[in-house]
Amino acid sequence: MSETRPKPFLLQKTVLAGLCYSALCLGLLAHSRHERLALLEPMRSALVRELLSTERPPADVLFLGSSRTARAVIPEAFEQRYEELTGERIRALNLAMLGKAKHINYLTLVEYLSVFPPPKAVFLEVGSIDHAEHPHEITARFMNLADILRVLGRMPYRTRSYERSQELILDPPDNAFDSFFLLLERGFTNVDLAMEGLGRGPEDEIFALYCRGKNAWAGLLGGAGAGRSRLEAALEGFKSPYTGDVVLTSVADLSQQIRDQGWYRVKATSSLYQKGKKQVDEWQDAPVGNPNFQRMRLPIDYRAPGRYAATFLYTDTFVSLCRKHGIRLIQMEIPGFWEEAMSGSQVAYYRRKAELYQPPDWTIYVKENYADVNHLDEDGAAKFTRALAQLLAKPPHR
Repeated sequence: MSETRPKPFLLQKTVLAGLCYSALCLGLLAHSRHERLALLEPMRSALVRELLSTERPPADVLFLGSSRTARAVIPEAFEQRYEELTGERIRALNLAMLGKAKHINYLTLVEYLSVFPPPKAVFLEVGSIDHAEHPHEITARFMNLADILRVLGRMPYRTRSYERSQELILDPPDNAFDSFFLLLERGFTNVDLAMEGLGRGPEDEIFALYCRGKNAWAGLLGGAGAGRSRLEAALEGFKSPYTGDVVLTSVADLSQQIRDQGWYRVKATSSLYQKGKKQVDEWQDAPVGNPNFQRMRLPIDYRAPGRYAATFLYTDTFVSLCRKHGIRLIQMEIPGFWEEAMSGSQVAYYRRKAELYQPPDWTIYVKENYADVNHLDEDGAAKFTRALAQLLAKPPHR
């Protein structure tokens, strides 16, 4: 009786199925990154995706930061003031994200440089944006292979969530046993983040397909008009990977931000603006000594080891990237109405790295310039933007 030899390991059905599935996922990951499908939602990510289109002209100046930058920098006002001072026409672009995310801004600059030539200058928000000791929730939507390896090698994040970060601040480990398990937790946190970044491809493809199908169906049901048939409306809808049920903003808002070259405009008639102004009035008019309405001094000490590893890592990578491409890097602070300026250790650190701009008091603590306790309003943004244009018009200094 002849014995059947087992198939070689690589030819076994289970192994072949696993290899085919891995190859499919890698292909989907490559395609999703090529199409920038990770930059579909939230809508601020969609803005970055649209502004990175090769059909759009490159920018001479980029602005990167959090929502404070998104709302505080008006590219058109910057261009006008710079031309007044120098006679030179330039194009400015505001690519700041919503949320505290220096690492997101670094990866946004990497994305930009993969499409366009280096800009003349980059303005990067510092200060409030750098307080987080945990990864921003949309990190994995932007992560590339280089950043995944960087995260695995440096383990810059202490925790996976804001809640866990607050727990450690309030109750730090006081013995070697707890510290050991915190080290393990930190390792798992960064490995989990890296794996999430690697697994984006199939998820992005499915989400984009869902959005296209939903838009096509809507066009088929009610898109006829303006000389289009229902089929033409369906095909037009299928071309758009954006869903109609958009969180945070609308498609109309996205179109407006594209026209405004990235400025996040909050209309004075909106409820968000009205509530924000009321909040500023409450802070301004509060009785002296009221603990609920005192400007907060954040206890940030950049000399503390381990706590701000992500800030240091992405500051260094930012500085290196700008030097490599001959970009003038200007770090800018945009404090809120409710908090004091950066700590001494922060100021000293950033001044060692690159130029640092801290606006004077007339921009910082005048309530007429604020839409809420965290963001400048349109008048305050215009003043701040013009000051940045004047700064760029001068020769670099340290």
